[in-house]
Amino acid sequence: MPAKPVFDIDRLSWKDSKTLSVAQTRLNNALEAKDADGIERGFSDLESYLSKVTVDVPRDWLVPDAPERLNWSDPASFDWLKSSQMTKLQLALSEELKPENATKN
Repeated sequence: MPAKPVFDIDRLSWKDSKTLSVAQTRLNNALEAKDADGIERGFSDLESYLSKVTVDVPRDWLVPDAPERLNWSDPASFDWLKSSQMTKLQLALSEELKPENATKN
């Protein structure tokens, strides 16, 4: 079985969830408008959100020259993620946040 990221969704507040929803909408709007500054802010907001819940990411999801140890509570750590894995990370978190999975925590 392939390694999966580890999340701690107990770190999320309702405010965090609302902030993510607004950030996603802003990012989508910025992408449609081709607003480079808005896109950059949107990705920064997404990384900040991910840093609140991500505990660990499989090593093979990282670029080869990534540092041995990364602090996933630091949004800059996501810069070491392979671009092809960011969507997988977001999907894994979405799966973890589903109500039927949240009861496991």
